[in-house]
Amino acid sequence: MIKQHPILVLPPVSPVGDYPHYFWVLQKWLHAFRSQKSTIVIPTCYISAFKDKTRWEYGPWSAKFHGYKPTMKLDEQLINVQFYPCLPEDDALRSNVSPVAPAVKFYESVYHEDDALISFYKDVFESAKDEGQPLAIAWVNNTSLRHAAFQAGVKLVFNEIGPLRQPFYRQTAYWDCHGVNGDTSVVSRWNKERPAFEAWLSARQDLISTDDLRHVFTDWNPPLDVKEKVKVGLALQIESDSNALLFSRGWTNLSLSEHLRANYSADDYRIRYHPNGKALYEGMTDRTESPLEFLFRVGEIWTINSSLGMEAFFWERPVRFFGKNPVASITTMTEEERKSFRSWFFLCYLIPWQCVFSIDYYIWRLEEPSCAKIAERHLLLYAQEVQTTQSSKTGISSDMKDFAIAKPWEIMEMLATNGGMLSIIEKQRKQIQDRDAWISERDEAIALMRSQIQDRDIWIKDRDGWISERDTWIIERDEIIALLQKKNKEEN
Repeated sequence: MIKQHPILVLPPVSPVGDYPHYFWVLQKWLHAFRSQKSTIVIPTCYISAFKDKTRWEYGPWSAKFHGYKPTMKLDEQLINVQFYPCLPEDDALRSNVSPVAPAVKFYESVYHEDDALISFYKDVFESAKDEGQPLAIAWVNNTSLRHAAFQAGVKLVFNEIGPLRQPFYRQTAYWDCHGVNGDTSVVSRWNKERPAFEAWLSARQDLISTDDLRHVFTDWNPPLDVKEKVKVGLALQIESDSNALLFSRGWTNLSLSEHLRANYSADDYRIRYHPNGKALYEGMTDRTESPLEFLFRVGEIWTINSSLGMEAFFWERPVRFFGKNPVASITTMTEEERKSFRSWFFLCYLIPWQCVFSIDYYIWRLEEPSCAKIAERHLLLYAQEVQTTQSSKTGISSDMKDFAIAKPWEIMEMLATNGGMLSIIEKQRKQIQDRDAWISERDEAIALMRSQIQDRDIWIKDRDGWISERDTWIIERDEIIALLQKKNKEEN
């Protein structure tokens, strides 16, 4: 087998300027390849990030969510660092020429070929050949990189965080040899793999319905009774996200919210902000802790191309995409095709998060295994993740011991049978449902308590405001009295 040399290619420019926008990706890479040689291609602005202890990528949330141990040392890694050359636009910033907007530079780097960048990437590939066959891995679509890889005969893979995310789902990621977000190989791959996948799926009827597919990715259950329901829920984007900048078909959070206001009364819709959004928009907001609750509180989801829209597709909830989206083609599918496409997309197209930066997985995928083998491997990994999560929380029950100690191929055989293993799984599902019913009741009580606390806090805030106004009035009154007393003394 030919030895592969992995190369991480981060974007030459950021959507928000000279800023290490994908520093967390670099941190995950350094963790994944800490004991293996690799190459990274980054702008020079990333150097300063290693010196800033206050960055969120060093915090416990990012490390746990993305799965890495942070490091502040770049020079101790077994890596070859390649910095982007100074581009003509960078020179303009140091002259009297008006600077090019970051969003424009970002757009150009994704959609337009740059001869200098193509030459640079080819040089990187050539220098990496001493360590093995170059394998390029990128996180943002890049036309220049595509052309360089094609001309150099180098395999290229694009990654991105998938639409199913912790803590509500088992984490997924994109893995696409063409691109991610709004420019992917989804349609071409589906048309090519559909017959074989549907043949495989016909023997796995337990993966067609939403209820059965749900158990692969989440333990959450849809609410039985939704007390509040409106016609439309608007899921907003991060303003600096590549989805919003590059694949929006011209829509923005503002224009879409204005379009919603023009077509619906204020009581007929709710706005769901992205946790990292920067701007405020007019309209009633949804502030439920779980985005899943939001999906079931609205009749239809509107979005440019938010992952919440793809979650709506997962749950078979009505969704309208205004921008480019990998699953937007569902609007032209029949109901039967939509069902099999949904299973294919979440089981076969998306990959388990633990496969991101797994060189063994990348090599295996580049050997072009069948869609059935891909789906089976993913199912196995999700099953192991469920096993790990449940055993770490409650210990392994006696009727799951065989499952816990089984080899991967033995697990697949057990999952494929119609015997005891399936009854065990059903028993586990029933236990989870009973637990979730109790959790639902507990959450309702907590929600009521929080509502009462919020009402109390509002009253306290109002009271404090009245007290502040009263104190201001007393001060003004005392000043007037003092002034009158002084005047009376002067007159007497």
